[in-house]
Amino acid sequence: MMVMESFTLTSSLPFNVEETELYELTELAGVTIDPKVFKIILNLLKLNIQPKAIVEMLKKMCHEAQRHNRSRRQRTTHMK
Repeated sequence: MMVMESFTLTSSLPFNVEETELYELTELAGVTIDPKVFKIILNLLKLNIQPKAIVEMLKKMCHEAQRHNRSRRQRTTHMK
């Protein structure tokens, strides 16, 4: 029997000292990321989710968002 644990992926901000330093490092590297999304990614890494899996998930989410925005623009263009 497998015991499932419940994890909350979004902890309350602000970050702890280490997380703050990592967030500042991403900003210095020119990466713009919402603090809540950054916290979710950190928590996924703490849960031993493979970084490659996180990157693939983010790529798929971006691709879907772009596709959705394109189709929405096409619909509004046809309505004018």
